Amino acid sequence: MTTFMEETGRKMTSTMTPEHQRLTQALLAMLNRQDANGSGLEGLARQFEQCGMGDEMKSWIGTAANKPISSDQIIQALGSDKVNEMAAHAGLPADETRQILAALLPQIVSLLTPEGKINTDHIGDAINALASKFNVAA
Repeated sequence: MTTFMEETGRKMTSTMTPEHQRLTQALLAMLNRQDANGSGLEGLARQFEQCGMGDEMKSWIGTAANKPISSDQIIQALGSDKVNEMAAHAGLPADETRQILAALLPQIVSLLTPEGKINTDHIGDAINALASKFNVAA
């Protein structure tokens, strides 16, 4: 029997180009970063809250349906420098990167928080497990 994460990873990677895989790798690496303020995912949740998009992030972390986010909101939350850095890493145009991130970020956050909360004790393990399903390094 396969787990939900395995099945989701298999479905998502079956349609991923190498550029999309590199973008997923960059996103997971960002979420896996540890600093004095906690995990990358916790920091990202704070950024979304500060930008007025806390409800969107809470929906991804929670167990209800994920609220959508636009490519413009990705720029607002992550900043153009971070999006451009991720685009360069992936080998994608910045506009396409924003669109992909707008679709991918809610799914990734939701997969990393199946219990409806950020589990700081196990977030690194969850990110590494998800990265292996996407065939990327975190």
